[in-house]
Amino acid sequence: MSILSCLLVAAVELAAPFTDHMVLQRRMKVPVWGKAASGEKVEVAFAGQRLAAVADKDGRWRVDLAPMEASCEGRTLQVTGQSNNPNDPNNRTIRDVLVGEVWLCAGQSNMGVSLCGGPHFSDRLGPTVAQVTRRPLVRFAVTASSKYADEPWEKPLHPIVWRAFTPENLKSPSFSAVAVYFGLSVHEATGLPVGLVGVYRGATGIDSWTPPYPGQPEKTKDRPDCQPRIFWNTVVNPWTPFAARGMIWYQGEHDSGEPATYTAKMHRLYDGWRTRFENPDLRFYYAQLCSWGSNIAPFQEAQAKFEQEEPNAAMAVICDVCNLTDIHTNDKEPVGRRLALHAIRRDYGREFGFEHVQDNSPSFAGLSVTGSVAVVKVANAKELHLYNRDFSKANGFELAGADGKWKPANIVNLRESKAWGTGKPVWNGPLAGTDILLAAEGVAKPVKVRYLHARPWNGNLANEVNLPMGPFEAELALPSDLKGKSK
Repeated sequence: MSILSCLLVAAVELAAPFTDHMVLQRRMKVPVWGKAASGEKVEVAFAGQRLAAVADKDGRWRVDLAPMEASCEGRTLQVTGQSNNPNDPNNRTIRDVLVGEVWLCAGQSNMGVSLCGGPHFSDRLGPTVAQVTRRPLVRFAVTASSKYADEPWEKPLHPIVWRAFTPENLKSPSFSAVAVYFGLSVHEATGLPVGLVGVYRGATGIDSWTPPYPGQPEKTKDRPDCQPRIFWNTVVNPWTPFAARGMIWYQGEHDSGEPATYTAKMHRLYDGWRTRFENPDLRFYYAQLCSWGSNIAPFQEAQAKFEQEEPNAAMAVICDVCNLTDIHTNDKEPVGRRLALHAIRRDYGREFGFEHVQDNSPSFAGLSVTGSVAVVKVANAKELHLYNRDFSKANGFELAGADGKWKPANIVNLRESKAWGTGKPVWNGPLAGTDILLAAEGVAKPVKVRYLHARPWNGNLANEVNLPMGPFEAELALPSDLKGKSK
């Protein structure tokens, strides 16, 4: 009988995310789940809460901790099996658990570029930052995987390990540089514990990160390691339904040749993630790609369209950190900090006094024409300035008449000043006003304007907090009988 009772009570298991030093999400229900023998009673105790569940016929059990306030004190999460004996080996204890803000950090290789590593695949400042960063309340775990599968996994390829931001942990094993700067910014602004979950893999398309949905193709013409849902299955699914405030997303290089479908794919990705993580208001902050060797403006505009259509989304424009010869720009701090600006204003602004932070890049708001001058209205800017290292007037604007022929444009209202010591004219920044006035030789009556559609694709126009303007194209509404005619 004694042997039989031991067989009936299987070892209680916690799901893969629940390990020492983890961070739980504050002010939300917090699912805690795992496996046990079918019918076994499991009790979970944490922060004064004590909840019980019974494992179903497949051995799965789950409880939902009630919303909690943040805690910088490392506490114990105790899971007890049917015996209710604290000395029984069937019990599980997770130590040093914090409560704060949890963010999923997802995408392909630019999200995966580490803080420390080789000179061509790491952040330029990473080793400098790592050696002086000791933030025990900021912690990370990563499930980057080399395996993919057609069926969802309950456990990742390797056990999940939570680590604190210390020089030792940030140097090796390193972590996503974008996520590090994001986490540091959120922690510095709020003082809250921050948990960062790395779920990224290089050279992967958006389809492979999208969970199953009705009508999803079983296979596509893409590479075997970019088929629908396969990295969702092995890398992300083991985390669901872990409680998180939101996700940051840096992906698209693989899909940049298909801008027409990317906005819809972003919707399917986002809707799938917020459903599987049981958070209808899951925040979704993402990086707009920058060009690295060809014109990807149509794709960048497809990314921008998603932000306009999804209230829970916001985009970080990074066209000023391009490296035109390397898809993996090594300047990741602006990316992480700009993504964090969205969270700091939108999610923590009112609570911590950052509700008036400017987190949006200047954006196109309208086009009018006065004579030969095109007037571009701009949103999200109290001031505008052009910055070139050589103080030149070079910019990425072009104008076209009704004939559709694009010509480089000059910014008419760019203020001229004198270089120190020489008296020669230079253009060291400010525009007069917050409209952009443009004129182009050979375009007497402009009807179209575009920005960053021609080499070198580096954004150099920014607002008062130095957030750059992203690519766009627009045209005046013309009578149908004038379209296509030269003027």
